[in-house]
Amino acid sequence: MQKIYFKVHESREGPILAAADESALGKRHEGGGRVLDLQKYASFYKGEMADEAQILPEFEGCQSANLAGENAVAMAIKKGLAKKEEIVHIGSCPHLQLFCINYRK
Repeated sequence: MQKIYFKVHESREGPILAAADESALGKRHEGGGRVLDLQKYASFYKGEMADEAQILPEFEGCQSANLAGENAVAMAIKKGLAKKEEIVHIGSCPHLQLFCINYRK
């Protein structure tokens, strides 16, 4: 599995998990009248590089998540945090935003 960049940001509402596939970062994704500029906003996602097993525990305690790329989005689907129908494709890049996560192992 491809490595994923992730970073946890602190906000007033609680921690936000940002995760993006390495292959999605550094590109501007466009489609359907939407833009996901992972070139301009790469620093939002680009923290540590890890695999799924290392990132999943980071969901615990987060209030929201912003995920980009097939592998990053697949983590949330696999763990039941979202449904496939909730994924937005911007160009060829899957994107998923989760709010009010109540993740438990």
